[in-house]
Amino acid sequence: MDIDNTVKGKKDSKGTIVLKILGITGTVFFFLSYIPFFILSLVSLDGISEGMFGARNIYGWEAVSNFFMWMCIIPIYPVAVIYQIVWGIAYIRRKKKALKIAAASLVAVILIATAATCIIFRFREKARYEELIPGVRTYLKDKYGSDFADSAELTLYDYDAGAFKGKSPIFGTLSFELDHAPDGYYDDIINVFNGQNDKYEKDFRKYLDQKHGMTGEIHVQPHIASINFDGYNKGDDYSALFPATEYSIAGLQIELPHDEIRQERLIELTKKAIDEYIPKLGDHTLKFIMIYVRDEDSGSTVATIQIDFPGENTKDYTVIQIEPRISDDTPNTIWADAFFAEEL
Repeated sequence: MDIDNTVKGKKDSKGTIVLKILGITGTVFFFLSYIPFFILSLVSLDGISEGMFGARNIYGWEAVSNFFMWMCIIPIYPVAVIYQIVWGIAYIRRKKKALKIAAASLVAVILIATAATCIIFRFREKARYEELIPGVRTYLKDKYGSDFADSAELTLYDYDAGAFKGKSPIFGTLSFELDHAPDGYYDDIINVFNGQNDKYEKDFRKYLDQKHGMTGEIHVQPHIASINFDGYNKGDDYSALFPATEYSIAGLQIELPHDEIRQERLIELTKKAIDEYIPKLGDHTLKFIMIYVRDEDSGSTVATIQIDFPGENTKDYTVIQIEPRISDDTPNTIWADAFFAEEL
């Protein structure tokens, strides 16, 4: 009987040791499982690249939530949280008070550290905004008028690059982007306006055709640089903006039915453009001017004609190149020879 009790005692002792080892190991892993959560506070201050391919760097709460989401997809945080809950209920809550306090304190430290770093970044972001916003407002005023600059609601979108997202009463719910770069500012405001007023660019070209005396198949191809929106409200007649639109002549546009797009016809119209239309545009400070051939039937630009000038401030021309952009099996059209250059 004593021998049996001795053997049983040894088995119980071994079992107790195994349970203690498992308990210690499980507890160590319990605390180690919080390490990924400490990373959140570092992510908040140091930032991460947004998304899988990283279009911009983000900080603060935006970085924390983004990083947390990706670590749930992987998934690291769900596994860690499940383990913490299971081990906390099965083991931690049954142990000494000190272990419970340590676990609760660890969770509190993580929450406080993450919240604190997010708050710290908000102050950094505000300082960055106040540093950049005067230059941004001045840029908007010079390019789009004081009304637009004053009424635009601007939000810092990319802390590092100094990029902004903005809204204007002129666009309603649509937003625009503005990038602050070492060599200047870039924005998509004109594209947003053209998207909202899809006939503006076409009507503006008609306005320039009349202004420059264009008739027939040849039209002005402008590049819109800026629009002064002072006095303009959403829904107003946008033709009032035509005189307030700054532009440069990017080239001319020839619009023809598909069956008229032939080499002979294009050469004829190109000569007409050189002799009659280009002189109306004023002196040329560029080394070339482009003529874009547009197929009225398909609505696409099907060829480009490049007119090269030998020097600045001259109306003399040297070489014409007609280059197709797509292939076509129709015989006797420009596509038959694919490419050619001819001096006129």
